[in-house]
Amino acid sequence: MRSSAALLISVVMASCTDAPMAARGTTPHTSTVGTTTSSKPLVAPLPTGAANEPKPSAKPILPPTPDEAESPFSVVARGRDWFRFHRFDNRTVVQSGRRFFDLQAQTFTPLAAPFAAGLDLQGGSIVQVGGSFPEEAWLVFDRTEPCAQQDVTELYRWAGTRWAPSPPLAVNGIEPVERYADICTWGSHHLALVVSSSGSSIAGSRFAALDDPSASAPVFTEAAPAQGEQACKTQLVASTCVTLPAGALIVVGRLCAGMAPALEHFAPGSSRGTLHLIPRPAGARSLSVTAVAAVHSGVLYLAGGSSAPARGYLAAFSASDAEVRIVPSPDDLGYVTSAIASSDDSVWFAPQPPERETPDHVELPPAPVHLWRRTADGRWHPVMYPLTLEPEAHAWTMGEMGELVAAAGEAWFVAHYTRAARGSKQVGTTVLYRTGPAPQVWLVPGGQDGAEPGLPVPARNPCLR
Repeated sequence: MRSSAALLISVVMASCTDAPMAARGTTPHTSTVGTTTSSKPLVAPLPTGAANEPKPSAKPILPPTPDEAESPFSVVARGRDWFRFHRFDNRTVVQSGRRFFDLQAQTFTPLAAPFAAGLDLQGGSIVQVGGSFPEEAWLVFDRTEPCAQQDVTELYRWAGTRWAPSPPLAVNGIEPVERYADICTWGSHHLALVVSSSGSSIAGSRFAALDDPSASAPVFTEAAPAQGEQACKTQLVASTCVTLPAGALIVVGRLCAGMAPALEHFAPGSSRGTLHLIPRPAGARSLSVTAVAAVHSGVLYLAGGSSAPARGYLAAFSASDAEVRIVPSPDDLGYVTSAIASSDDSVWFAPQPPERETPDHVELPPAPVHLWRRTADGRWHPVMYPLTLEPEAHAWTMGEMGELVAAAGEAWFVAHYTRAARGSKQVGTTVLYRTGPAPQVWLVPGGQDGAEPGLPVPARNPCLR
């Protein structure tokens, strides 16, 4: 099950650079929603209605875009911290800094339970989740080791009232030998995808059953004997795993030898997989796959971008014919950073916003940017969304365009804007959108304003002796 962590699989030929990848938000922190000793609400909905309409201003609240009326999106929430989606089998949890919200049943409401209990979110972040919360759920936590300058992944299981850690993976000195990459389902079992780290002398991938350690798990195709400095234990170095509706398990990554994007297909009930290369566009020097989305018909879409020429990329893998094919896409699709499949087998794509150069470093409102929606009949539809400006804003630029998620039959996505403040300072706002109307707009505080009451703050750098 994919969460908020980005997927990046690249193949780079000689004399070229990787395709760009959208920047992510800051390392998230958490808080228990609804437990505060202050009389001031920590998360405040903005009421709607005629009595609460904004007063007339000499500066527009929204940029004058002719396609604004055609946008199906509404603003759900604004905040300083990045909104991140954590997708369980039964619900989607949204994180903003130290606050958590539930998207279940077409609502956006604060979680009353302490979702982050047991996690030290000052020193790391949630990167993957899996299972059903709270019945049987797991998460992968990326913990930063500031003294050793290492990131270590840890696996946690929900133990009724808090997250309980699992035994750690093996390490070699201070170097982690393996990392948790993803959580997915295989039949009646939940699997952790474990990948050898770049610091290991043997690269490869393996599965570990989470709910029953004694259960057998799928086995990756073994690699040929080593012929270089780094040995390969398996042919595929995995990045993410996806379970199709019919039960097939697809693992996307890159070849250990040659770095070409590839996937391994495990048929339902089969513990042995079949390797498939992800085709590169004719003439392209590099290819990056950054997003995957599976539709109910059993097709897995793989999106990203290529360079030389630079453009968006889309391919599809069908479990019925077990083949990866390039899907024709619009010339201005753009480098795709996120993708989702909706209940009608439409697929939504979020492209990276184009870079804008302005004279004298003057920040200007960005040109209209749209998402793309590909319907089940193969037709492409550009979808505009509102570029939201605060009333006092006079100069904005869109710095990031983030994740898409399908929740309750709708499409939700995140965008980040920066505006020029006094002097040379930049002020950022992250906005959460949804298709359809939003009954209220939530204003989510960030930074220390969103701190959990009683959460200790380190007084000094722990690396200094």
